[in-house]
Amino acid sequence: MAGHSSCFPCAMISGCRICSMLALVRSHPRLINRAVISQPQKLFALLARGDALAIRSLSDELPSNTLNRVVSALFTEISYSQFDSVIVPLMSDCKLASKLAPLLALLEVDTIVEVASRTQVKNLEAVLGASSDALMSLISAVEPGKVACTIIPILQEPVTLLELTLVPLLEQVSQHERLAMVVNHADAQVLLWLLRGTEARQMADVLNELADEDFQPNGAVHLLLQELADDRFLVQDMILPLLRQSEPQKIARLVQGVEASKLLLVLRSVDIEGVIRLLEHTNADLVVRLFQGPLESVLARVAGGVAGVIQKPVIASLVKESTDQLEEGLSKAEAFITRGQLARGAQRWEGYKLTDFTRGLIATAEDDIRDIARIGKKKRGAGGGDSALTVEDYARGLLEIEKGHVKDSLRSVQDGWEAIMQNIRKLTEIATSSVTQQSEIVEDSPQPNGKISDTSSCSSSTG
Repeated sequence: MAGHSSCFPCAMISGCRICSMLALVRSHPRLINRAVISQPQKLFALLARGDALAIRSLSDELPSNTLNRVVSALFTEISYSQFDSVIVPLMSDCKLASKLAPLLALLEVDTIVEVASRTQVKNLEAVLGASSDALMSLISAVEPGKVACTIIPILQEPVTLLELTLVPLLEQVSQHERLAMVVNHADAQVLLWLLRGTEARQMADVLNELADEDFQPNGAVHLLLQELADDRFLVQDMILPLLRQSEPQKIARLVQGVEASKLLLVLRSVDIEGVIRLLEHTNADLVVRLFQGPLESVLARVAGGVAGVIQKPVIASLVKESTDQLEEGLSKAEAFITRGQLARGAQRWEGYKLTDFTRGLIATAEDDIRDIARIGKKKRGAGGGDSALTVEDYARGLLEIEKGHVKDSLRSVQDGWEAIMQNIRKLTEIATSSVTQQSEIVEDSPQPNGKISDTSSCSSSTG
């Protein structure tokens, strides 16, 4: 009886399967070692349900030493239930061999064991649906310590989230190293909130709009993710609506242009719908200027007030046009101030003096005159350095500057304010027309006694 029962498991394995497995072991002898033999139950599971062709394909892709280390660890350090439900199906899938092999060669054995021990096979199969290039680029740039604390919690999410959000995100991000930097810098819970609350395209577009330096240590994205750690309210009630409803280019500009702590302070102080309206209908650089101001609480109130004003479509379109012109003018004015600071030997961060704008205008004019004089000298075929510039060259340059550059730059500032004033006049006309129409309706409406209202008496009583 004892002899019969010991042979019973082997009898369940077909002769064809046994032959295939023997051929596999003959071609890859490192598949059988002391660690494998010491785990007969797992070995039987692999022999009974494994696919020799798929295992051969996977083994062919791995260096023999790597194969020996991985197989030994999987047999000795993973429970039988996980081995049977995760390892056997993965090793028996021919379609996954080409994706599994480079990942197994890249990851530390301890990491492989931890992932296999804590993740379900359907979740791993879902993630392996991404391209090999995307997976390898991501995993190779993720810090080893982040696999256990961040990658595995993500792999434990529902399969639908992995298939509909994570895998498309991997495919749509243009540089996977950026996504890896997000994993390295972010708290796992923050990443889970982001994945659960947005679509892949929304996140990918923002990541693609940012610059490489934003993802480096102490970059804009790094600092923002640090500020968001453990703040569920801020992520779910502020960041997620912003990602879902605002243009990626404007979100990226806001992240790059405003210090993370100040940006989040403003977001905490205002209605997020107001910020979304502000970004939608206002020049993004002008919003950055607004948020960069020194008085955060005042900025928050101003942002809320402006956002409230532009709820009406007509007003919003007028504000968008005028703020574009205003930002263009302010940018040029700021350039003159910076040039003026440099002209007096100061750095930009040392503070602004009233004379910097004028000094910047003069210095810019001199630079432009010199440049145009060089062009004039070149046209007349003269050589030599700046010392060889003639009065005629400078005169021609001065004439061109007077016609265009400085005057146009100053006009841009003026045009921005004039556009706002013009829009205010338009809004006043609209409001006046609305009041007039309302008054006409009141005048024509029948009174309780059947008489038409006396407008003169109304006006006098109101006065």
